[in-house]
Amino acid sequence: MKKFTLVICALMLAQLIACGETGDNVDVVTTAVTSEEEQTVDDDYVPDDLPETDLNGYEFRILGFGDERFAAIWVEDQNGSIVNDAVYDKCKAVEDRFNCSIVLAEGSTVGSAADTASEKTIIQTTVMSGEDSFDIASGHDITIANMTLEGLFLNILDVPHLNFEKPWWPKYTVDSLTFDGQMYMFSNSLSYNNMADTRVMYFNKTLFTDLGLDMPYSYVYDGTWTLDKLNSLTKLGYEDLNGNSMTDEEDQFGIVNPNYFTASSSRSTSSPIRTTANRP
Repeated sequence: MKKFTLVICALMLAQLIACGETGDNVDVVTTAVTSEEEQTVDDDYVPDDLPETDLNGYEFRILGFGDERFAAIWVEDQNGSIVNDAVYDKCKAVEDRFNCSIVLAEGSTVGSAADTASEKTIIQTTVMSGEDSFDIASGHDITIANMTLEGLFLNILDVPHLNFEKPWWPKYTVDSLTFDGQMYMFSNSLSYNNMADTRVMYFNKTLFTDLGLDMPYSYVYDGTWTLDKLNSLTKLGYEDLNGNSMTDEEDQFGIVNPNYFTASSSRSTSSPIRTTANRP
């Protein structure tokens, strides 16, 4: 558990550092030469408060699934891409600091098409058999969430050295995934997918103009961009183009799914979620 904690904490910190050091807009701190030794301080630096520990070559195994999005967490080599190399440097910094290696766990299917059924089977089989083949699993959010109900994972809040006040732990995410003092899955700066997979909405300016509607930017700026407003605009956008008095694929629609729900930051249930049994 100690090895797991140190590596996972350091990975999250290193991700922030690696991302911050890429690009052209890098703040450079210079000091005048004096007779006394001076030390510059980066105001953006946040200490991780992790103990300096030698893990004696421990292999930290990440069980990964799916397509190229897993590269947000781990890559095997540098390839000249800014993002790829930042991820590589992140892992290398952790390996050098704690004398460990970060590897893909046996059973990983990185590079193949996402298969949530296989993902679930592999994790279930491994955990239920008591096999020690991975330290952390990275998978589809819905798949992982469903498995938390089966008692397969540890309560992350019980893991030492995890300081949830640090900036690499988004407060909204921590609060949303914590129930009765327990959290079994997380999404944070270990991966940049929380930014790369951000959902957005597009709108058809031509259609808005044709309908004589104001561009929705103003609703966002004045705080009136709500689901009710979206619903009213959606109704205005519908037109029975083929004139058959039926809603079908040949008509004009005011909205196209599926990402509008994700982008709205809404919940799929309005009822509070409560745990009904103690987890191991």
